Amino acid sequence: MARKVLAISSYKIFPAHSGGQKAIVNFYRYLCKEVKVVLAGTQNNDLAEIYEIDVLKVFGASPFRYVNLFYYFKLKKIIHQNNIDTIIVEHPYMGVLGIMLQKILKIKLIIRSHNIEGLRFKDLGKWWWKILLHYEKLVHSKADFSFFITEEDRRYAIKNFSLKEEKTTVITYGTIIEKSYTETQKAEYINQLKSTFNIPISHTLLLFNGAFGYEPNDRALHLLLNEIMPHLLQRDKQFTLLICGKNIPQDYNRYQSENIIIKGFIENIDEVFKGAEIFLNPIWLGGGIKTKLVEALAFGSSAVSFISGATGIPKDAAGEKLSIVEDKNIVQFAEEIIHQRNTLNVSTPESFYEYFYWGNIAKKAAQKL
Repeated sequence: MARKVLAISSYKIFPAHSGGQKAIVNFYRYLCKEVKVVLAGTQNNDLAEIYEIDVLKVFGASPFRYVNLFYYFKLKKIIHQNNIDTIIVEHPYMGVLGIMLQKILKIKLIIRSHNIEGLRFKDLGKWWWKILLHYEKLVHSKADFSFFITEEDRRYAIKNFSLKEEKTTVITYGTIIEKSYTETQKAEYINQLKSTFNIPISHTLLLFNGAFGYEPNDRALHLLLNEIMPHLLQRDKQFTLLICGKNIPQDYNRYQSENIIIKGFIENIDEVFKGAEIFLNPIWLGGGIKTKLVEALAFGSSAVSFISGATGIPKDAAGEKLSIVEDKNIVQFAEEIIHQRNTLNVSTPESFYEYFYWGNIAKKAAQKL
């Protein structure tokens, strides 16, 4: 087991609001219970609440931080002062800096991948995706070990990056919730949320949440409002969809109705997840694990997802709480929403929390270290 770890995070993660920010903060929040962690982050982090993590403001906010190799000297000093023996680089973007530290200081290097980034940008139509993919391959091939967020990403990298299987593992996105709510607890949260938004008790409360201005979420929202919901409401009008998230275009306000509530950004989104009955994940672009789907299942909601959006969630872990539909199959997606009413009183399986609880994830990572 490593004595001390230097984690390198190249963008603002405090306070942690987005799934990507939580993936870093909560991982180290739990990992530091297993090993000593020093986190080198950006200067624009707000460190009012940093849990037990030792955080240093090292990198500037300029985009040039990704190519500024002079940060080597700052990191070298931190490594010597803290007797660091292992570096974990979050995402491959600062991988060259990590490789320099690895080679010159003779310490271990781990790359923690949150997506196969080249493929994600291919989905988004960026012409330079192949360049990024080759760079990713280089960084992972030089690392001593690689953490991937899904088994699908790990298998892709073993095959296409020529990695040795024994030098890879899955360190997934997780939840701080250790076990499922009782039926009584979940019913109370549902009733509270319906009361807050004046939703009839007889209606099944659907939730779609995300950060907009990001193409996978934008296209999912368009499909949901223009095709899935009209088809669903033709079958059954006893549903209300609540849409939350930053930067929802004003144009979507025209969809407001007794069956559709567009709320926008909500500060305490956990209260919404607690009260949601069925979480909708009509996303088919972007790669990686969909963090909101993990959170929804952890809070005891049932869920319907396109197959690409369910990447990283083992079917046996979620059980009947998750329905998976072929990408962009509108009719089947609506049918599964209706079907999931049958699981509203079913708890999320214990196997889900065994796999996705951050404490268990951190212990697995510490063993690999």
